[in-house]
Amino acid sequence: MEYTTRLDDDPRKAHINYQCPCGCTAGVLYDRNEGPTELGECCCGRLLSAGSEAESRVRSGLEAGVGYVWDVGTATLPWGEIVDTVLAVPASEQAAANNDRHDHERDAATLVRDVVCGMMIDPHEAAAISSYRGQTYHFCAPACKARFDARPESYVEVEKRGLFGRLFRK
Repeated sequence: MEYTTRLDDDPRKAHINYQCPCGCTAGVLYDRNEGPTELGECCCGRLLSAGSEAESRVRSGLEAGVGYVWDVGTATLPWGEIVDTVLAVPASEQAAANNDRHDHERDAATLVRDVVCGMMIDPHEAAAISSYRGQTYHFCAPACKARFDARPESYVEVEKRGLFGRLFRK
């Protein structure tokens, strides 16, 4: 994974970010004296940490019953320090990404849109599913399902208004 870094408004802190395939810019805030201030989480379930305790921090945030693919690397902070990075990618997301790379002929009509993050997914490989008012919704990650389940009406209303409709047709 390639990371970008930039100083925060507080010059003792830096943002370590990456462009996630789900469309988000995800990352973690790194304090020069304390390391990461929290575990970096993306809507699709990816977890990121940096520094000497990166792996243990990521492991503490793993969801039970979910397999992960690990991406271990480094990032160079704006003040020149090189820190270890650990990114845990839910295995179902990694499999979908690999399938997309190898199956360029995939029929777009079989894909559905995760109403939380906008990612197009195969409904048969969805990481999670919810029903709301007789409609089934498929999600790329358990985190998107949790956000939807907490406030389904806000995501359904966005869908009805067609804010994503022109770009992401089911």
